[in-house]
Amino acid sequence: MNIMKKSSLIFSAVAVLSFVACGGSSSNESNIDSDTTAASSVTSEPTDSTVQQITLTIGENTGTDVVSEVKEGQEVTITFLNNDANDEIHIHGYDLSTGDMKKGTPSSITFTANKTGDFEMESHVSEEVVQILRVVPS
Repeated sequence: MNIMKKSSLIFSAVAVLSFVACGGSSSNESNIDSDTTAASSVTSEPTDSTVQQITLTIGENTGTDVVSEVKEGQEVTITFLNNDANDEIHIHGYDLSTGDMKKGTPSSITFTANKTGDFEMESHVSEEVVQILRVVPS
């Protein structure tokens, strides 16, 4: 095997390991320390300078019939709050999570909406869909 192929294989292995270490499970994506009141976030590279802000309070403005629409390529910040229980919200299709959310403490996910379609935002605690994120072509 020549030097170029060896270097390419080593670079590929390092890239894969770096990717796995940075984004493998929801417990690594975003967590709130029990003594922290600031919102946590998960961030992807933005492609649009306009940030779409969405705020969801579990049990108030949530449900399977509630849809938030954003444009493809837009940076989105979704802030979740559950005043009734500890929770963890996951955005299917984007594989993003708030991590463990303490009761009454907001948690945010910031990312670029780079996939079109309907994506369920689901509580990992109650397994209920709290809202649908609809990403439309820009």
